[in-house]
Amino acid sequence: VVAQCGTALTDTQADMLKRHVDEVVLCLDNDSAGEVAMDRAAQKLLPRGLKVEMLLAPQGCDPADILYAKGEQAVLQWSRTETRNILDICIDEFTHTPIHNPYLRRAALHKLQLYLSLIDDVLRKLYIDKCISICPLLSANDLVQE
Repeated sequence: VVAQCGTALTDTQADMLKRHVDEVVLCLDNDSAGEVAMDRAAQKLLPRGLKVEMLLAPQGCDPADILYAKGEQAVLQWSRTETRNILDICIDEFTHTPIHNPYLRRAALHKLQLYLSLIDDVLRKLYIDKCISICPLLSANDLVQE
């Protein structure tokens, strides 16, 4: 367990994590600032070949609040059941964005394209195949960042 002590993950910290682990679980506040911080952290971690998972606190709840209120075992159980891969979350965001709102769909697609561009070729192919199986209207070309 490593605390960020702020919202800005540095390249040096990302390099240190890569030397010690293969997977990182980001657990930040479930608000707009936390979402921005998770996005920036993912952009530093994914190119280093790290598996990036997200653990979202309930809306309006600080992750530390859960630890203090429910204890370490509850947090561990919560992390085992609620942690999700960041790419799977992006796919869900895209597929669940209302089709009648093209601006939101475009933003979700751009985020997915960005994350796909940051991972290795094998994972990229597997995730593109997954996207196409979920949303057959997409093509591999749609998922490649221009």
